Amino acid sequence: MDSKSVRPLALNSSQASEILGISENTLAQWRFRRQGPNYRKLGTSRRSKVLYLQRDIDDWLADLPSPLSSK
Repeated sequence: MDSKSVRPLALNSSQASEILGISENTLAQWRFRRQGPNYRKLGTSRRSKVLYLQRDIDDWLADLPSPLSSK
């Protein structure tokens, strides 16, 4: 198996924002507004590490409405 084809199970905010094509700041705003993909927080402080499971990102992207096609 090619190591480039292996996807991590959990992603930090930087990795998740790169996959989603948004800034880390936007991702943080989504968390605050309870939008975007599910995430896990490791700890209880405001500065606790946040992780996103790859499957949660995949599921969230799959649930987005598809754009209307122009015909």
